[in-house]
Amino acid sequence: MFGTITTGRAAQALGINVNTVNRYVDDGVLVGFRLPSGHRRVMVTSVDALAKSFKTQQATPVPECKYPYDCKRKHKHESD
Repeated sequence: MFGTITTGRAAQALGINVNTVNRYVDDGVLVGFRLPSGHRRVMVTSVDALAKSFKTQQATPVPECKYPYDCKRKHKHESD
């Protein structure tokens, strides 16, 4: 299978869970297929393209909590 990797390797490369990779294949976000054994393979080119899109997206910084210890129990955030 030239140009394919397992869902586990794809998940590792993308920094996401294997279940997310399976969902991405089902939803058409990643190009992949099932082997006769039922195992999945994902095209390396689609993983590379998604990895590049992850890198170009701007992450929204998470505001730092004033009360980091046991945060959710002690108070509510303004956004909650």
